[in-house]
This record gives sequence, C-alpha cells and structure tokens, in this order.
Amino acid sequence: MPADTPHLHLLAKAPLAGQAKTRLTPLLGAEGAANAHAELVRHCVANACKALPAGYITLWTALEHTHPLFSELHEDFGVMLAPQPEGNLGDRIRHAHATRRGRRLWADWHPPRLPGAV
Repeated sequence: MPADTPHLHLLAKAPLAGQAKTRLTPLLGAEGAANAHAELVRHCVANACKALPAGYITLWTALEHTHPLFSELHEDFGVMLAPQPEGNLGDRIRHAHATRRGRRLWADWHPPRLPGAV
C-alpha cells in the first residue's frame, strides 16, 4: 500500500440488548435490535476490508470490549481492536484520532428512518 494510505477508524458498541440500536426496539424488540446492530457492524467491517487491508482498520469497541462479535471480526478479518475511552462521542473520536499519524478516515452507521407504519 502507498505510504499515504489512510487509516480507517470504526466505532462500534457491543450488540447488547437494550443498549444498541434502541430506536429499532419498538419494531424488532431489544434482542432483534441488538442482532440487527451486530449484522450492521459485520457488514461495515466486511466492506471496509474490501477497500483497505485490515492493518489499516481499527475497530474501537464500547460497552463490552470482550464481546464475541469483536473477537469474531478480529479473527475473520484481522482488523485491530481497541477499547473506546470514556467520554462523549467527540472525546472518543479525538482519542482515536490521536493514536495515528497521517491520513485518517472515519465511518459511522445509523439505521434509516423508518416510517411509523412499518
């Protein structure tokens, strides 16, 4: 890879029922929302690894850093794992940003707004 290849930072919560994708809970239930979150994280990491080598990707984990999903993604794709520090989103992004020099990319994902009739 060229020397100016950016490093991609992904921030993700562990898919814990009642703590991940809570806006989907009325539609999917707490477990269903957590499962949907896990699939979104898997999809995001898989796509990121199509664009960059895993050594250029860090998955910053939150809530339960030893969650099996994070181990799975590290084993399957080779992405680096790091725990998110405490603080608000800005604090966590600044911390991750400070860990790398050079070009950096960020990715975030949110479920689409679902109409009330769904």
